[in-house]
Amino acid sequence: MINGYLIRISIFFLMGNIYKIIDYILDKTLKHDFDAAGYINGSSSKLIFLSNYYKNFESNEKVLKEIYSIRKNLLTAIENNSIPNLTLSYGLSGVLFSLEYSYDLIGDNSEIELDKDFCDFLILECTNMLYENNFDLLTGGIGILNFLIDNHIEFLDSNAIDKVLSALVEKQTNGIWLSKKDTKKINLGLSHGYISIVIVLLKIHNFFPEKKIEELLTNTLDMTLAFKNNKDANSCFPNFVNNDGLKTNKSSRLAWCYGDLGISLLFFLAGKNLSNDFYLEQGKEIIKKINERKDLKQNLIYDASFCHGASGVAHILNKLLYEYNIPELNPLYDYWIKMTIEMMETNKLLSYEPQDDNIEFVENYGLLNGYCGIGMVLIDYITRNKNLSWSNPLLV
Repeated sequence: MINGYLIRISIFFLMGNIYKIIDYILDKTLKHDFDAAGYINGSSSKLIFLSNYYKNFESNEKVLKEIYSIRKNLLTAIENNSIPNLTLSYGLSGVLFSLEYSYDLIGDNSEIELDKDFCDFLILECTNMLYENNFDLLTGGIGILNFLIDNHIEFLDSNAIDKVLSALVEKQTNGIWLSKKDTKKINLGLSHGYISIVIVLLKIHNFFPEKKIEELLTNTLDMTLAFKNNKDANSCFPNFVNNDGLKTNKSSRLAWCYGDLGISLLFFLAGKNLSNDFYLEQGKEIIKKINERKDLKQNLIYDASFCHGASGVAHILNKLLYEYNIPELNPLYDYWIKMTIEMMETNKLLSYEPQDDNIEFVENYGLLNGYCGIGMVLIDYITRNKNLSWSNPLLV
């Protein structure tokens, strides 16, 4: 186990560095103009970070002015139908979430009023995507569905949920869902794999227990456990399994996008929503394995980003720590915050991009791969914030 006392001491001496990094991110973000509007890498990313910063450090009128400017521009883009699509990543559902988040944080009147007709339209488009095997969280139907469940459950009636469930049941193959892009592999990632589908189904079960989807859920969860690596592997699960379902025992990265962290979230939520202690124990077992994984290169962690870097690991641990009351995760959370700080101090060109056999670092400002996401994680850490709703669209 990590020596929690030593980590806390080292973090104490690094607290000044955290504030400096947040100020650095603020300065870089204020000076940057995004070409796109989207949630993961657009002006919506900037809006979320600046709104969170202003909420916690209310003294910067320049920040507030920029928040109002971004809101105005996003609302104009919506009115002019210039948002490219409906998805979470660069589309309307992500933009709407970001605006609603900002209005909720900074207490003025929202200029957004979604109604049932519009939500019915989103459900229809979401269902069409699901029938086309486009389940992707970031660029497909599941991201839209998750936004509606989290932000506008009041507009999701029994008929709307039946449409979604019919599509998902029809497209399920042997207990799981195959990626539209690669039907030869079973994708266990949170970002582009079927794990995100099961998490959203668990949310549906929580709000619509009368739909009786427990058997569907348990079949998929038990199938997932069948993909588990042998105990001597570096990770509990691989990133991918061949479509024949045979075990690969290949190690997965440690990150938000792929690997054990997303699957741990799945089993903790399954244990909670299905009142199933066995699934909770599976989640705890995965966390024990994660606690042993400190080698950055072996975990394929090269930067501080949220998607595939150290800050995303820290954020998921923070979520588990508060959502499921696991105080023993405190030292591990502190450790990955320390790794985030060290990576920011070492390499402020943040996000790595694999180029053939080389790793190149590029400057990125977005929520998923850049400054805004790292800034959010660090603000949550120093404020001990338990409201992590900014990452709800990412299922964390």
